[in-house]
Amino acid sequence: MARTDTTAVRRGRGRRWVLAAAATLFGGALAAHDTWLMPAGAFRVPIGQRAALAMTSAMRFPVPETAIRPERVERATLRLGDASTPLVVGAAARGVLAFRTEPLATAGIATAAVSLAPRTLTLTRAQVAHYLDEIGADSAVRAAYARGDGSWTETYVKHTKTVLRVGDGAADSSWRIPIGQRLELVPRIDPTTLRAGTRVAVQLLRCGAPLAGQAVGWVRGGSTRARLATTDAEGVVQLTLDRPG
Repeated sequence: MARTDTTAVRRGRGRRWVLAAAATLFGGALAAHDTWLMPAGAFRVPIGQRAALAMTSAMRFPVPETAIRPERVERATLRLGDASTPLVVGAAARGVLAFRTEPLATAGIATAAVSLAPRTLTLTRAQVAHYLDEIGADSAVRAAYARGDGSWTETYVKHTKTVLRVGDGAADSSWRIPIGQRLELVPRIDPTTLRAGTRVAVQLLRCGAPLAGQAVGWVRGGSTRARLATTDAEGVVQLTLDRPG
């Protein structure tokens, strides 16, 4: 059996970018559809208001396609500063699963995180070949698959995050702190201040420890393929958001 954790982080200021990583555990692969969490409205929320969020799985970011079933949600939380509260899980409709926060009472940077329960799939050879290309699998992973009988069963877990600025929020640096997902991308620059041309560093953690040598992809809204880079010894990958989107 193969097991894969995938993670996606949607962040920006009116921008449409998604970052994703697939950590190969026992030879896993990235699922066919990317999954992301993002605000239903703006990435800036006035103090005292609720924020609405939407989660979807789809082939073309940021267009929603398939709503996550509410019963698949294993953890849904919002951290604002040093306080965490559950996200309220709403209905699945029009290709998205809705979430909402409680009223956001203080200024800061809010990190919303949703993790799904494990799901198991059996894949064909053609699907496996496509997924290995998607995640930039190295020769060792491809060789390990080639030595087998061609069967592939994977169990995967998806972890998503998005970041909101509440009020001014400038004094809050909680975005630097991991939220505790099993596979997690942690920014090293305030993700609510990104602009076209920004050089961005993110650290990939698995179970809280840096994950080295792992492919991380990023996609601009409207693009059909991810660009890939590999994490260094500290689990960090550098990327440039080279245009608006």
